Amino acid sequence: AMPPAPATRNVPPAAETASNKPVYPAGTRRPAAKNSSGSLVATVAPITRESILDVFTLLEGLGGMAMRVLAERGCPGDFEALDQILRDMDDELAQRRVEEWASHNTTFHTTIAERTGLPLLREMTEKVHDRWHRVRRYYFRGVLAHRADVPQTEHWQMLAAMKRRDYDRL
Repeated sequence: AMPPAPATRNVPPAAETASNKPVYPAGTRRPAAKNSSGSLVATVAPITRESILDVFTLLEGLGGMAMRVLAERGCPGDFEALDQILRDMDDELAQRRVEEWASHNTTFHTTIAERTGLPLLREMTEKVHDRWHRVRRYYFRGVLAHRADVPQTEHWQMLAAMKRRDYDRL
């Protein structure tokens, strides 16, 4: 049997130095793997340039794969569920509730992965979106508020392409 996953806690992510060795923000320190009694306390991977590239690459790759599989296997109920999520996201944008929009964005992408019927794809999509939120909050603070309308338009285009099974647009 696999050992249980280590416990985690919210610790600010690491920044990066010229030598590409991670450093942690002022007032924090790298979390210890074990506390004084030997119990596992936290495992937090620092964020580096390479890990940001990993996140973007995986978001793109997993998302594209999930959309193609759902386009092939999806039923009207799958696309109706996605349509409702996008309408909720439209409402969040209209009210300038960007953090709520970001949460629905994750729901949109994980729902696509879930509806493929491939549990590992869903699990990986959730993990990458969790990492994306960490990167976004630390490195891209405030950026989403100025450009969320662009990915929202793209989401509607992706949904339309999935419904049409237009693989060239996915």
